[in-house]
Amino acid sequence: MAERELAARAADRPLPSRPERPRRARGRDSLYARAHHADTREKDWEKAEALYRQALEEDPGNERARRSLAWGLHRSERSDEALELLRAPDALVQENLQHQNMIITILSDRQRWAEAAPLLEELLGGAHSNQTRTGLLKRLIVLYRRLGDVERANGAAQRLLQHGPHNPEFRSIADEVAKADRTGVWDKLDELVAKSEWHPEQADSVSSIVQMHIDRCEYAGVSAVRIQEGSLSEQDVQELVKLIERLGPSRPADRAAYNLSAARILRDLNQTSDDRFRRSLRGFGAAMGDLCTAERKPPDVIRAYYTEAVSLGGWDDMGELKVKQFVTSYLAPDWQQPETRPSFELCMSWVLGDKSRHEPLAMGLVGLLSVSSERVRREIISRTYRDTRIREVLVRELRAYLQVSDSSTTQNAYNELWDEAFRHHVRLLDAQRNTLQPLLNRNEPLGTLTKDQQALEGAADVAYTTPLDRDRFIKAAGILAELRGYLEQPSYLEQERLESRIGATIRELVSTIERLPTRISLEFLVPLLDNLELALAAHFRDVQRAAEPTDLDVEPVLSAYTPNAASLIHVQLSVTNLPRRSPAVDVRLRVLDNDDYEPLDAAIPVAHSLRDEQTETCTVPLVLTPRAIREQVATLRYCLEFTLRSAGGSPPSPAPSPCPSATPPTGSPSRTRSRRARPSRTRRCSSDATRSSSVSPTRSAGPTPSAS
Repeated sequence: MAERELAARAADRPLPSRPERPRRARGRDSLYARAHHADTREKDWEKAEALYRQALEEDPGNERARRSLAWGLHRSERSDEALELLRAPDALVQENLQHQNMIITILSDRQRWAEAAPLLEELLGGAHSNQTRTGLLKRLIVLYRRLGDVERANGAAQRLLQHGPHNPEFRSIADEVAKADRTGVWDKLDELVAKSEWHPEQADSVSSIVQMHIDRCEYAGVSAVRIQEGSLSEQDVQELVKLIERLGPSRPADRAAYNLSAARILRDLNQTSDDRFRRSLRGFGAAMGDLCTAERKPPDVIRAYYTEAVSLGGWDDMGELKVKQFVTSYLAPDWQQPETRPSFELCMSWVLGDKSRHEPLAMGLVGLLSVSSERVRREIISRTYRDTRIREVLVRELRAYLQVSDSSTTQNAYNELWDEAFRHHVRLLDAQRNTLQPLLNRNEPLGTLTKDQQALEGAADVAYTTPLDRDRFIKAAGILAELRGYLEQPSYLEQERLESRIGATIRELVSTIERLPTRISLEFLVPLLDNLELALAAHFRDVQRAAEPTDLDVEPVLSAYTPNAASLIHVQLSVTNLPRRSPAVDVRLRVLDNDDYEPLDAAIPVAHSLRDEQTETCTVPLVLTPRAIREQVATLRYCLEFTLRSAGGSPPSPAPSPCPSATPPTGSPSRTRSRRARPSRTRRCSSDATRSSSVSPTRSAGPTPSAS
């Protein structure tokens, strides 16, 4: 019921604003993957275009599909269509750099430099790394050179020089522009900035695991000065390669960091089509696999990194070594390898010595080979066929996987069995992605928790899922169950406790996945959990606002009081917070001046914290005036002050002055900070009402103070 009501409210009100955060890798649906494959592997543009358009119809926010379609249209000399697609009103743009760069490139290719230059100037106004900014400035110099605008080209060159006044490359460009200003001849400028042109996403896109690491690369092993200047170049790549060669097979952490830095620099230089880019990423995956093995990380994580290394290369010494390490990762971590350089077949035999490892190894090889090159596939299939025992085990497991009973043992039949296993694996992965993808596209993730929990619980059974990913699916489903409990909770304090605990659980799981990544968890669970955390935070802000106490209920404890010889009475008042309200913190009662009693400067503490439906009693000492005693009635004027825990914060402001009249104050509340570091604000409420009753006859006439 809570989910349906929440979903209904979401349909009638705009979504709450969400804080900015780094964009996470998002799950790629099968339509985009199929379109990309048709575009880059099959070279069938007609098929790719149809699939790209279908992917955009299902999800207009699929930026990579939009850019891939636009670039294909541009290649087909349909540049106006490409620009119209990129500038469409429904185009959701989060990756602004790539999006605008593509528009600028298309305009430049069409020699519409006058349109491209202002867009590039606008793009430079955003926040970018120094490396990106220097690349954009080089592009701008080229555009102004095409336009023959020497003055603006010189200005852009001077801006470039500011990034590294002593950088020889920047100085050469600035000198060449200055020379062109004097002579009108641009003879070397094109050569100097030849590598500044932008290129679209390359044909072989990297996986979500590699993409995450590239985005977070810290340029290990690179000169801090050149990083600061944004002047990284191929020279830095060459120096990193030398560092890696000197390390050899030792120090996997450094090997991984240096390979990643080389790949990142090549990407910054728009050279992802360079073979060195893939070699660096391959070395990174290999080194990370070695590092995870040495640190005894979960085997599924070790295999994830070795899979990256194998998928990015062919069957060479490194490829064979990483396949063997992939296989031996199924053995116990403390297993002692009897040989230093075992063959692939021997590694397989070690693992297959335990029947419980037959299915995991067979399914692991199916997943590995489904993303590997044709040469790697042929080698592994051929080698496993030649060993009778290995072949028999794999045939049995593959037939069970495909649910077929073909008894042929020829090599052609064996090859066909593997091919069908690959196709079946890809189909099931597509089905699993289709199950998970809708969960990432929810406008209101908290409105479909039951349905999404069922989808998560069933997703692991759609395709073969590793034990680690299966466990993460279960944990994510458990978070959705906790969120349902949070929505159904009637108590504000319990909702507050659950919101804090669930948020911490989400962040812990996301951190674990990013520290120990696998493809499926990183592509789907991380963005799903991010969406849930944002939705939970937005919902709890609404809960906080709705639960803020606007007033506290105040009642007199006694109906009459008898003053002592010093005309003193102790008025007792009960203060209660209303049901389903957030706590009122630091509750104080301040007595306001009145002719019925002497002034009382100090505020009366009521409660440090007053939760919903909690009552606390305070005692107010009053020295009555003779008139009040004579008339046997007194009016107590007061205001209540308390702090609210509110999601919306503002700088602290001075506390309001005491209320001058019986009317509750309506001025701006002051802000303080609560123990949970939530911004809070102070509210002041006051009341002035008169109530009379007879006084005790045992003493002189005593007043009955009124309070409300």
